[in-house]
Amino acid sequence: MQTDPQTEAPRARRPQEAIDSHANLNEGPRDPLEQQLVSLADGPEAQPEVRERLLAAALDCISGEGWGNLTIADIVRRARVSKRTFYEHFSTKDACLLALFESAASELLLELQAAQGEHSGQGTAGVAAGAMLYLARLKERPRVVRTLLLEILSLGAEGLTARRRVMRSFALFLQHAINEAGAGPPIGLDVATMIVGGINEATLEALEEDRLEQLTELVPAIVRLIDGVAQRQPARGESV
Repeated sequence: MQTDPQTEAPRARRPQEAIDSHANLNEGPRDPLEQQLVSLADGPEAQPEVRERLLAAALDCISGEGWGNLTIADIVRRARVSKRTFYEHFSTKDACLLALFESAASELLLELQAAQGEHSGQGTAGVAAGAMLYLARLKERPRVVRTLLLEILSLGAEGLTARRRVMRSFALFLQHAINEAGAGPPIGLDVATMIVGGINEATLEALEEDRLEQLTELVPAIVRLIDGVAQRQPARGESV
């Protein structure tokens, strides 16, 4: 059964807001994906609603066909625009998927950032609240989960690179959120990356087994994992 495409549709201007806000968590130079997200947000200004409609149509089509079986004709038919309009916004079908991936990821990251301040300094309770929010959002958006974790890989090396960079942004956010929550000693980016990877793998398994409705049941396990890691950080040079 299909859900309302507007429920999961990424908003056109949000990627720039999310990445600009997230950049404050990383004092290094903005990486190429972050630069690309900003440029995507500054795309065709004359008809931003058309671009948004194309992305929403692409997202809606993914659940029924899978990206490999989709055609540009399918997307423009769903969006009720012409192929010429499509090419005014995206050079290829794959460029549309990459933009959809980046926009969906940025939308989710923005929501997490907006909620983070409410749980700062709450220790384990704050970590649990953040995990619950993340998994609840994924549970509500199966097409977004499919785009973030599965369909993007159909782009080959380009998709894998984009996925790794976006997941690094989520790891940076998680590192900051856990350390701000004060659940234990500060964790490093490598540890946060491992936690994000584990959550994503469990989410992908739930998607493949049609168990997304039970996704929030993972929260206690995630909290135990984060608690255990935070309470046992090895000293420099010590083996884990």
